[in-house]
Amino acid sequence: RSPLRGCINDVKAMSGFLVSYFGFHNNPQQMMILTDETPQKPTKENILNGFRWLIQGECAILVIYIYIYIYI
Repeated sequence: RSPLRGCINDVKAMSGFLVSYFGFHNNPQQMMILTDETPQKPTKENILNGFRWLIQGECAILVIYIYIYIYI
């Protein structure tokens, strides 16, 4: 199994872009990030929980940006 350094760097860059250009905050209330380096790993269960978190959100305006990087 090879490390996904490029993928993790892309996720970090994308989250920085969302914070810098669209005013998101890099906190658990606004952004969920799952990588091999985060406390929550990108398992099937955590990804499904992430979708549940999105649809159960209680905000007036919902912006969903899903960024998936898969290495096969």
